[in-house]
Amino acid sequence: MALSCWTSNGTAYYTNTPEDQQSRLKLPAGVDASLEEAALIIMLHRLVAQHRLAVLHEAAINSNDSRRVSMRLHVGAIYSLLIIASLTLAVMAAVFLAWALPLRAKSTKLALLMWLGLLVAVLLAVSLTTGLVGWISIASLLALTIVANAIAAAVISKRNSNKQLPNGSVVTPLSSPVDPEKSMVLDTPTSSPSSGRAPASMSRWQIRLALGCLILLVVILILLPALAASWTVKPYLVWDRAAGNQVEEFQPQGVAKALGMAYSFDRLATTLKLGWMLRLVSDSCGVEYSKELTEAEKEVAINQEFVEKYSINMSLYSPSDYRDYSTVNEWFSRPLAPGTRPIAPEPYVTSPAHARIVVYPEVPDDLQVWLKSQYFSVEELLHGDPSYQVRR
Repeated sequence: MALSCWTSNGTAYYTNTPEDQQSRLKLPAGVDASLEEAALIIMLHRLVAQHRLAVLHEAAINSNDSRRVSMRLHVGAIYSLLIIASLTLAVMAAVFLAWALPLRAKSTKLALLMWLGLLVAVLLAVSLTTGLVGWISIASLLALTIVANAIAAAVISKRNSNKQLPNGSVVTPLSSPVDPEKSMVLDTPTSSPSSGRAPASMSRWQIRLALGCLILLVVILILLPALAASWTVKPYLVWDRAAGNQVEEFQPQGVAKALGMAYSFDRLATTLKLGWMLRLVSDSCGVEYSKELTEAEKEVAINQEFVEKYSINMSLYSPSDYRDYSTVNEWFSRPLAPGTRPIAPEPYVTSPAHARIVVYPEVPDDLQVWLKSQYFSVEELLHGDPSYQVRR
């Protein structure tokens, strides 16, 4: 960035870049050289300050953008592993169901494909309809199906291995031809419960496929906590207008990761239908934070967990001593001290809140703001005030 300032015909000019519109300061007529030099120094200091602010703003924006990209990579990896785990459960369940209930298929492999298509379709339909809770329910049912059928397969295999003729050969429950090389029943449909006979022992390829799925699930179960533990969320940078500098927003890693899992992608929380989970967490916190606290509990639950971690200036509130609040919720709704937050007169829009603000460079007519489970336009929030003008 080029920083330059100069005087011409009694006017001091300064600019950031050649493309920027020049700013000027008209000097009084007849000023001497020393005053002209002082004006240039003032201009230069102002230019350096503006340049510093622009650099810090850009650095904060780039850092926050990098933070979101990193978060999306980790969240995408975690959800990808969960999707692979879901499909692996479906394959494993299809193996056992094709063995136990072949659906009148001509072969167990065809029965496997039929069950797999059915299970994947149900998994997708339920997950897209009910979100995360539906996915958890279907995954749990698949896991129970696998465990139940695995136990049944082990019992039947052991029972069949004990049914031997005097010469030591094995009796198979079905009149199916046996492949001497594989020493297993050929790929023909096993009997179903409706036939009145138990299924034959699982074939070798079914056992291998089930074991392969089990190994993949174990690997995923190892990778998921390892990925979550190695994931460190970068601090979020905000602009402190009073100090004129950027500061790091404190956020516990657990909270940052949980928010990333819900909001790192557009409409992710809506797609997963996380409203019930958020309400559950909110209700649980409401109950916990409404409990009366002892003096020792106040030190931990209020002072250490919030006042110290978030550097809250308690002198701005009344009462200013955290020990004067009986519950965490009472401290959350603490009143401000008189004169702490003066309200600006009209025509300014004032929205009192002890929070970070979100600034929109432009406010188009169709901008929808999400507030408390409802969408609002800026015009609706201002109750159709005719003085409201959209800046395009």
